[in-house]
Amino acid sequence: TEKLYIEMMPAGVSKALGLRELAEHLSIKHENTYAIGDFYNDIDMIKSAGVGVSVENAPEEVKKVAKLVVGHCNDGAVADIIEYIEAQIEK
Repeated sequence: TEKLYIEMMPAGVSKALGLRELAEHLSIKHENTYAIGDFYNDIDMIKSAGVGVSVENAPEEVKKVAKLVVGHCNDGAVADIIEYIEAQIEK
């Protein structure tokens, strides 16, 4: 996920699969899942989530697959998602 950093996982393992399995384990409907990412290795997870979220400083290809783009990862992106979810609950 960086120029000098490589993530390696066994075949068939992904962040998207982890999200689905966690939601199933917690009995959360898939459409009620949120996932935030900031780099290419997060694209499948973002696509897989009920609401896929990208941060403002992510590459354009990552932002294009997200349903929601929040602020920069150094400026409270996770807080932005929490506020978004709270607003959805209040509706």
